[in-house]
Amino acid sequence: MGNSRLWGNDMKINEIFYSLEGEGAWQGYPTIFIRFAGCNLNCDWCDTDHTCHEKMDIQKVLMELEKYPCRRIKITGGEPLVQNVKLPFLIKVLKDNGYLVALETNGTLFEWICFSRVDLICMDIKPPSSKEESVFNVITRTYKEFRDKTEFKIVISDLKDLLFAESYALLSDIILMPNSRNGFDKRIIEEMKTRFPESRFGLRLHEVLDIK
Repeated sequence: MGNSRLWGNDMKINEIFYSLEGEGAWQGYPTIFIRFAGCNLNCDWCDTDHTCHEKMDIQKVLMELEKYPCRRIKITGGEPLVQNVKLPFLIKVLKDNGYLVALETNGTLFEWICFSRVDLICMDIKPPSSKEESVFNVITRTYKEFRDKTEFKIVISDLKDLLFAESYALLSDIILMPNSRNGFDKRIIEEMKTRFPESRFGLRLHEVLDIK
């Protein structure tokens, strides 16, 4: 496929906005978010309206990005990798234009080209409370091939999620995040401290600050 065709390839974008990164290694940094519409899962706590999106080519995406005084981008969703035909070229263009790029993904799809091009992979491992499942082979392969630039996170809602998380506690830079929707249950947090004394706990900063 020639570059001219890729530049004109429309992507389903839910929104592009500028805020603070709320999670993980980039937490607290001003970041431009490119939120893709569409996903292969339907998690209980998903905050993306997949019916609402605009078809945008890469040139239009770049024009939107130029509105903000920031060189740090997070590609999120939904699940960006469901648009994998267009995504690798978008990442390349962003990198060629001097942006740092993080990719958020749900642990069900492995796309070597995308993973190799981004600066940070944020892999969300789905616990039982999400009523969805990540793919164990995707998680382990990502850990094997890209562990130096991958952070894994699990949202913890209840004891069942904690038991599930024990299977992944040895992953590099795993982040266990108490679910804010259950009011940060103190019993769950105490259990987290007891069961995972060497793991890292995190919050969603944007929820704490009540910003987008």
